[in-house]
Amino acid sequence: MGNKKKNIGKLISLFLVVLIFYFLGRKLFLNWQQIKEYQFSLDYFNLAISFVFLLVGVLARGLVWRKIVYFLQQYNDLGYLEAMRIESYAQLGRYLPGKVFGPIAKAYLARNKKISKDNLYFSVVLDAILHPIAALLLSLFLIFFFFNTRQMINFPNFYLAAFGVVILGLVITYPKIFRYLVNFFIVKIKKEPFNFNINLSWLNRIKIMFYYSLTEILTGIGFFYLINSLVYLPFQNLLPIIGIFVLAGIFGFLVPFAPGGLGVKEGTLVFFLQVFFPLNIAILIALISRIWTIIIDASLPVCFYFLDKFKKTSPLKEENFADKYLGKSIVVQGLIKFFFNSIKKTLKEIKVNKILEVGCGPGFSTQYLAKILKDKDFQASEFRQDLVGEARKRNPGLKIEQESIYELKRENSSFDLIIALEVLEHLENPEMAVKELARVTSRYCLVSCPNEPLWRILNVLRLKYLKSFGNTPGHLHRWSKEKFTELLEKYFNIKKVIAPLPWIVVLAERR
Repeated sequence: MGNKKKNIGKLISLFLVVLIFYFLGRKLFLNWQQIKEYQFSLDYFNLAISFVFLLVGVLARGLVWRKIVYFLQQYNDLGYLEAMRIESYAQLGRYLPGKVFGPIAKAYLARNKKISKDNLYFSVVLDAILHPIAALLLSLFLIFFFFNTRQMINFPNFYLAAFGVVILGLVITYPKIFRYLVNFFIVKIKKEPFNFNINLSWLNRIKIMFYYSLTEILTGIGFFYLINSLVYLPFQNLLPIIGIFVLAGIFGFLVPFAPGGLGVKEGTLVFFLQVFFPLNIAILIALISRIWTIIIDASLPVCFYFLDKFKKTSPLKEENFADKYLGKSIVVQGLIKFFFNSIKKTLKEIKVNKILEVGCGPGFSTQYLAKILKDKDFQASEFRQDLVGEARKRNPGLKIEQESIYELKRENSSFDLIIALEVLEHLENPEMAVKELARVTSRYCLVSCPNEPLWRILNVLRLKYLKSFGNTPGHLHRWSKEKFTELLEKYFNIKKVIAPLPWIVVLAERR
């Protein structure tokens, strides 16, 4: 009986979608002569720009989901590229009935990214809730202002209504209300109750909604340029067009019988676009916009599939410790000298005698530090035995031991200063390493890491590591200044933060 009802429901859904497209197509066919007489001129430049904005907007959704995962569980293996790849596959799930295949695809594809099961499910549910809410609030806000500006409706409080939408967003994200929504979606996805704690603060939820709003603005701008690739529409209409496109997408998402919003999204676009164009032109734009989005939705997974195949057939590069030191580029060598000069100035501000460099690698950084600390008791250590041998050759007479940063063979508080330059980003568990550094130092710790995303941008500009979008082989974590200091603050008080291009250097004092 249950299967019979489901089959009937699917048939009704299919019938309604076909019916909507039938009426739109019929109207278009009957008035085709008027459409031919309309002033069309295909602008390839605007068309290309529209695809760029749509592409960036779709990929950015994956980055916002990754941000949710990061808020829930800081240490995981979900990289930027991987998040965008998963998002591209999840986009295809929107075209299947039921609205749950996209979230299910995300949870399945990210199952091996070292994210706890609870956090993974929760991130997918948060994505399924916060994204539509953000899009709905953004669209209503823009459309309310549009109506008031055009004086289309005699309703003097439309400005208040627009701000009321913002207040509504704050109310929806209130913990108790939000918990109810989360439970509702979890039951939809898992078919069973799920006990959880909301580890995402109210402020972070609002941040996520803001980020999702930005992704919708990008796709809305793309739609504006798509229209202008067909017919002229003044730039002053950009904001209402964004609002209309986003609202149409939300209506398509909310209506259960329309996979991918088929028919519903186009009908909504036609309804609002009549403000700017004759009905026939509005229908044509709406139908073309469907083809436009399908092109991106279908081509992205294909591109990522071949990218994955290419990466599998390409030899994997080992962790890169020496590329920048061995390079002949005057610019790179200048940046390295500036980096160590910044460290030298920072170390002059503190009084230390016994210093240990941890994770010295093949000993290039040790050479620089040995010159800076020539009057001090300076030692170094490295986990990999082959690199220990290289470091000893480059630094004869210096005591260099083999040991893991997770388990240093040192007494508690046995060094005045611990130095770890570009080490933490290579580790699977950097927090454990920071805790060990805090154990061994009696006072200070000086650590550095690449300043992301600037580091990858500069790598791409010098045509390095293009297959990994500029990510240096072996870099498992990518931190901004704020996130890097946040990692250290659990065990240290931050004394000084400097950013010699393109690094972050932090001098911290043990709590």
